[in-house]
Amino acid sequence: MQNELAAASLRGDSADAVRNAVRDAFASYGRGAGISRRNELEALLRSWSTVLDVSATIDPAAWRAVEADPDRGLLLVDIVSEGLTNAVRHGTGRSVTVEITAADAGLDIRILTDGSLRSGDPAGFGLHDLRERGAVLRLQAEGVRTALVGHLR
Repeated sequence: MQNELAAASLRGDSADAVRNAVRDAFASYGRGAGISRRNELEALLRSWSTVLDVSATIDPAAWRAVEADPDRGLLLVDIVSEGLTNAVRHGTGRSVTVEITAADAGLDIRILTDGSLRSGDPAGFGLHDLRERGAVLRLQAEGVRTALVGHLR
């Protein structure tokens, strides 16, 4: 939901358009039992693509891992959401690359955004919450870009 609101706001939508986006999101983007995490992640990427240049590469084996473990899938969706939100909050450009690959014991995630990592900048509440839920995450500088790199078991 936060993503739809942020995207609508960045597009400069009217209050009515934002309310409609929220209503539509509740109707089609729920987090209840039976919701496909793949569909949720694809909807998230589509939503953010309205305000960012989002390039996503997702390994077919990663999709199977996401669908096999709904809790892992939900955590993955939340990690990607955090990465995209931070790209807008802290980034300097509008380009984001999302890479998700299957690993031996889970999933590897890499979200690359424009903007340099500030030294001494501690992780915020979002990263802290994701780590508490079991994600192994770190921020790292990659040239003039910043990467959120993670692993889910």
